Amino acid sequence: MKAALIIPDPDLGGQIQLREVSQPQPKAGEVLVRIEATAINRGEIGPRKAHRSGEPRGCGVEFSGEVVALGEGATHKLGQAVMGHCVSGANAELLAVDHRLVMPKPAHWSWHEAAAFPNVYMTAHDAMVTNGHVTPTDVLLINAASSGVGMAAAQIARAMGVRTIIGSSRSTQKMSGLSNLGFTHLVDLSREKLTERVQAIAPDHGVDLLLDSVGGGAITEHMQAMAIKGRWVQIGRLGGMGGEINLDDLALKRVHLIGVTFRTRSMAERIACFQAMARDLGPLLGNDQMRPLVSTVFGFDRITEAQDHMVTNQHIGKIVIQVA
Repeated sequence: MKAALIIPDPDLGGQIQLREVSQPQPKAGEVLVRIEATAINRGEIGPRKAHRSGEPRGCGVEFSGEVVALGEGATHKLGQAVMGHCVSGANAELLAVDHRLVMPKPAHWSWHEAAAFPNVYMTAHDAMVTNGHVTPTDVLLINAASSGVGMAAAQIARAMGVRTIIGSSRSTQKMSGLSNLGFTHLVDLSREKLTERVQAIAPDHGVDLLLDSVGGGAITEHMQAMAIKGRWVQIGRLGGMGGEINLDDLALKRVHLIGVTFRTRSMAERIACFQAMARDLGPLLGNDQMRPLVSTVFGFDRITEAQDHMVTNQHIGKIVIQVA
């Protein structure tokens, strides 16, 4: 079978190539999935480029496809259409994966939509629900609103009855594409000041829960926008790794600063995150108010091009790879 492998290169960094590899066999508790589609995530690009030595390795963390074989104890059915998450290796024609990281594909979704679901919705659910403890009365701020995680978070928040969902973005061009995703207010940071808009939306209060995918130079303004006892969940660092936090503001506002990532989680923790997302969101997927937005579809042999396209930040929604 064919699989996309990251081939180490000491000068250029890891290069993706399609190669013939042995077909995997499902172990106990695993299902074998014939992959139809996968999706690109920003967190895959840096590690690929940094792979300058060692053995070739697989890539891809989310997929959609059909169950074609079962390991002992696996609970899914042969022929079942599914979508799921893995640590790596989804960009392949066949994937053996723990059955607890797989859930049914909604019948009315395309393979592309299903492939675009698992990683960003699991990330958004873990950040907002498990760590952020969102409630319907919260003033919720989602920055990088046009990112996959941002759009997923808005849809989840709307489904959970959150009444004030603020999305911010520095791209005027992308703002119009966000209007139907669940945001109650949109802030165009190229034209407006975040703190002023938050004050207008939630006078004398501020942001109860911030889902932060930006970090970097936006830290000071975000701190100014926070409510007393607000929860700040740090997900990504699109605006840079560093920034200055005024510790007096942190103390006076009694802000809870929470970091989340999957890179340091055990397999058991990763499974628990996926299962919590599937439990809470699975029953809601029949409603089209929660549905991934697909931006662009690339062929199986164009994964590097798909990653390069993501870096341009021109897309709204998920970038998908057609495998089958």
